[in-house]
Amino acid sequence: MNPAFSSILLSATLLAGTATLPAADAIKPGPQPKAVPFEEIHRLIRQHLAETSDEDFNEAAVKGLIDQLSPLVTLGRPPTPPANTNAPLTKSGRFRNDFGYLQINSVTDTLAAGIRAAVDKLLEDRPLKGLVLDLRFAAGTNYAAAARVAGLFAEFGTNLLKLGAQELPSTREAEPILIPVTWR
Repeated sequence: MNPAFSSILLSATLLAGTATLPAADAIKPGPQPKAVPFEEIHRLIRQHLAETSDEDFNEAAVKGLIDQLSPLVTLGRPPTPPANTNAPLTKSGRFRNDFGYLQINSVTDTLAAGIRAAVDKLLEDRPLKGLVLDLRFAAGTNYAAAARVAGLFAEFGTNLLKLGAQELPSTREAEPILIPVTWR
């Protein structure tokens, strides 16, 4: 972080720490002042820290937002693309103990079986509240395989995909996975 920005931040902190506050009984309840729009505050602070680089300023702003919104917001590392391009499912595990995470690499004929096996393994420990299917690195255009994956989470006989005149319904290969699913 820029040393000038750090010294201004430290000065502001020290000044705030030495200010005297009114006694608790002197504070009168009443209407709260209107919140100042974020853009106005951002512009004002930026104007007074002109020598701070945009990169340092934005980094400090993001860290402050994340800190204030924690635990609703967390910042993690971006996922790394899968190394093994042959495997349809490249990662599986638990997220915050209650949610399953599956990273899909490619939509192939073996994907549905891989997902079923990974979910069954995750359920060996304890139930899941939800399941994340990470499709960001998924390659492939095997629509029949995609329909089989969707069929893992649908009732028997549900039409999952229509390609022209061809309809791909769910099949009864096993009991459906009854876990809320989201995808990225």
